[in-house]
Amino acid sequence: VHSPPPTRPYRLRTSQGTATHPACLPLGSDPHGNVCWNDAVDDLIANHSRVLRGYELDQLRSPVPLPVLLQAICTAAVQLFAAGGYDDFYLLHLVTGSRAVYAIASLSGLRWNDSTLSAMLTALWRAVLYGYVVKRRPAIEPPPALTPPWRPWSELRAGALRHLNEPHLAKMVMTCEDYYARWGLELCWQVADRIVRLYDSGGKFAH
Repeated sequence: VHSPPPTRPYRLRTSQGTATHPACLPLGSDPHGNVCWNDAVDDLIANHSRVLRGYELDQLRSPVPLPVLLQAICTAAVQLFAAGGYDDFYLLHLVTGSRAVYAIASLSGLRWNDSTLSAMLTALWRAVLYGYVVKRRPAIEPPPALTPPWRPWSELRAGALRHLNEPHLAKMVMTCEDYYARWGLELCWQVADRIVRLYDSGGKFAH
């Protein structure tokens, strides 16, 4: 979103664990993923917020129109999900969460003053930023390679409906199709194809 500050967050205090879950790591192989995610976020807030402050939206060096900024955050969330391997349950929620904010801000028909919308986007970006760091900053440069062809959207919608025991799959396919229709983001088409294929092959989102 903007040029990086001179310092960068490198290490989280996650290897020390908690009283109930020693050696807690926010990784998919950890059986206590939810606890570890919360521990890592708490650690960021308590011990690294000064560094992360340099990445906050109010540190932008030039003004960006709020609708443009919202689209950029939504796009970044999709890119992070792809960079994380197309299956991370926590990065998935950055995508669906940003979609929810987009719907409230742009599709609800409500009128928001700039200060309210700015506060909304600041909180959303903070969630994306902290989630990215907790997930060990998956590589986003170069961007995920596009590997078409992908199945038609009608097939992907039908594929999501085959797995009604996982509602997040349908949410993601719906979100990706909407973003593709609005903004022409081909990565969204690829994400939808990958996650439907994941479930069709017997896989699931990694917690």
